[in-house]
Amino acid sequence: MKSGEIMKGTLLIIVLLMLTAGAFAQMIPADWQIAEPVVNSVRASAMGHTEMFGAQDGSAMFSNPAWMADTHDLNVEAGLATLFGSIPHEDTGTGSDITEKYTGSLKPEYAVASMPLRIHHFPISIAVGAGIWTMHRPGWDYELTSTGDFGTTTMKDTYDGLIQVAGPAVAADLFDMLYAGLSMGTATGGSITVKNTLTDPTGEIGTETSYTPSFQVVTLSAVLRPNDHFKIGLMLRPGYEMTFGEVSQKDINSGYTQYPSNSVLSMPDTYGASFSLTSSDRMVELIGEYQSRQLSKIQFGIEGTELDSTGLDNGEAFRLGLQLGAIQVGYFLESVAVPEDLEGTKPATHKGFTFGLGYRGHRIGLFAYGEYGTLEYKVGDPINPDTQKEKIWRVGGGIGIHLF
Repeated sequence: MKSGEIMKGTLLIIVLLMLTAGAFAQMIPADWQIAEPVVNSVRASAMGHTEMFGAQDGSAMFSNPAWMADTHDLNVEAGLATLFGSIPHEDTGTGSDITEKYTGSLKPEYAVASMPLRIHHFPISIAVGAGIWTMHRPGWDYELTSTGDFGTTTMKDTYDGLIQVAGPAVAADLFDMLYAGLSMGTATGGSITVKNTLTDPTGEIGTETSYTPSFQVVTLSAVLRPNDHFKIGLMLRPGYEMTFGEVSQKDINSGYTQYPSNSVLSMPDTYGASFSLTSSDRMVELIGEYQSRQLSKIQFGIEGTELDSTGLDNGEAFRLGLQLGAIQVGYFLESVAVPEDLEGTKPATHKGFTFGLGYRGHRIGLFAYGEYGTLEYKVGDPINPDTQKEKIWRVGGGIGIHLF
C-alpha cells in the first residue's frame, strides 16, 4: 500500500473516531464530545456536569482554575468512573444479531493536589496545584453475529484507551472577592486503540491499531464573589491542535508495524459562564452553567496542508446542579460534534439527569455519583435513515483528603 493511501486511511479513522466516536459501530459515546474535554470532578458530575463551580478545591484546576484559590489547606483528591450503555436493535429475522454497548471498565478520572500560599497582612493570596486528568476515555464494543449454512460469522470492533493530560495550575485571590487562575496540561502519552476482528469457521483475522496524540491545553478563568452567597465566573479554553505523529498497527496473526501519520485535529475555543447561589449554612447550593461550543471551527487534515472543517453549526451546553445537604442532583443538555441528520448541519444533543451523594468531614470527603442520559441521531441511508438512540449510564466515585 502506498504511503499516501496509508496516511489518508489513518486520517479517516482518526477523524471518524474523534467526531463520531465509533466509525464502524456508528456509536457516539458521551465522552467523545470533541469540542469540550471531560474535566469534571465527581461532585461536578453529580451536579449536572457543572464543572466550573461543581468542582471544589484542587479538583477545579482544569475546569475553573480561579476557584482553586478558595483552597484553605493542602488538599488531595482522586476520582474513578465507568460507563454503561447500549443501542437497542430490533430482531430483523435475518439470522443476524447486533450488539452495541459500552464495555463498562473502571478507569481513572483525575488525581490532583493543591495548597494555599498565604502572606500575612498581604491582600493577595496564592494557591498552587498539580494534577492529571483523563481527557478522553473511549470504551465500547460493536459485535455483529450472522448464522448461515456454513456456520457462524462474528465481526467485532473494540475501542479502548486513555488520553491523559498532566500539568500545573496557579490561582490568586484578592480580598476574598476577585479570583483569577490559569492551568496548563500536556498529553502524557496515552493512546486510542482500535481492534477489528472477523471470526468464522476457518479462523480469525483482524488488526489492532493504536494512535498516540500530542497536544497542550490551557484553561483561564476568573470569579467574582461579592458576598458569601453569590458568585459568578467566566472560563476560556483557547483552541489547540492534536497531532498524531506515529501510528502503530498490528495484524493479530503477525507483528507490529509503525508508520508516520502527520495528521492534525484542530480544536476550537471554548467559552463558559456560570453562577452559584449558596445558603448561609452552605448546605444548599444552586449552580447554573452555559458553554459555547464552536463546532464549526473544528478542523482536520494532514500537517502542512489546508485543513477541512466539520460543516457543523455551532452548539452549546446548558447545565443545572443542586445540592441539598449530602444529596446532589443535576440536568444537562449539550450539543455534540456529530450531525443530528445525515444531510444536515445541526449537531446532535446529549441530555440527561445526574445524582450523587457526598460526605465531607474535617479531613476526608467521600463522593459517589450516577448519570442517565440519551443521545439520538440518524444513520444509514440518507433517503430512508434509521434513528439510533443511545441509552447511557455512568457511575463513579472519589475521595478527597485535607491533610492539614
